[in-house]
Amino acid sequence: RFWKLTRFLRSARLFQYLRQDSLKPFKAPGYLILAISFSHIIITLFNFSGSWKIWYDQFYGPSLLFVSTWLVSRIYNLIHDTYIKAYFSTTDDGAEGAVESIIAGLAQIFIWAGGITLTTELAGYNSTSILAGLGLGGMAVALAAQDSIGNLIGGLLLYINKSFKIGDGIEINNMKGTVNKLGLRSVNIVDAVGSSIVLPNKIFMTMPFKNNTTKKFLRGNISLKLDINLSAAKLEKAIDLISEIAIQYEHIQNEHTVSFGNMSDYCHNIEFSYLLNKESLKRADPEQLNDILITNAKKHLYVRIIEQFLLNDISFYSKEN
Repeated sequence: RFWKLTRFLRSARLFQYLRQDSLKPFKAPGYLILAISFSHIIITLFNFSGSWKIWYDQFYGPSLLFVSTWLVSRIYNLIHDTYIKAYFSTTDDGAEGAVESIIAGLAQIFIWAGGITLTTELAGYNSTSILAGLGLGGMAVALAAQDSIGNLIGGLLLYINKSFKIGDGIEINNMKGTVNKLGLRSVNIVDAVGSSIVLPNKIFMTMPFKNNTTKKFLRGNISLKLDINLSAAKLEKAIDLISEIAIQYEHIQNEHTVSFGNMSDYCHNIEFSYLLNKESLKRADPEQLNDILITNAKKHLYVRIIEQFLLNDISFYSKEN
């Protein structure tokens, strides 16, 4: 029977496959399982006996189970790299690396926790007392690291809810910027002056925040100070010109208002409020970033108004006047 088993292993070319690079992670646990199983077969076939046999019988089951847990861990790594990691690599929200690492870590914890628990039970030890001790230690660690745990949970919730992604403009706690990096413990944003701000993930669970990128329209406002000496006809012409520009400008929605602002003794205040269509801006120039598109659109609109006012002899307020 021993000769038949050896012949079967050779015909199956198991050892040849284990030499391949793709199976390198399985070589160590695989060889150990074969060695333990082979020794058990030899002892069973030849009916060895003695005091050491009692020790061996106690050692065989737990050792085989522990090494099998090692092999299952390696098999999961292969499945994780082949399917789960490949899936997250197709997403473009910037958080795939963080979430994929959390899944891999939790899976390994469950595999090894289950394997070690079964191994200790099979070896004749009370796993309940061991787990209770580990639980108390885990509680102490959790209390000491509650901020880090809160940030990890916050990072997972941000990914699950798809609250924002890299490149989105967000506002939270009087801070405003563009998301630059999503991590396990924090979110990096860059403000209007280029400064980097690090926000811990847990604040997104306790504080309201706003994602400006998800809005289809962005409200804009232009305040114009006109010469106090302008006639009523000129003022009416100024309002008509602004309305015409708003209607002709392809990136503005139909809803816009032109009105007089607060009264002043030295100038006429005109307020122009409008809504920019962000999708229209993207179609016009898909290579530009959102913030740049919006800034350029506002500048272009303001320049159009200035040009039309100058052509129609509508003067602005000046301190020299």
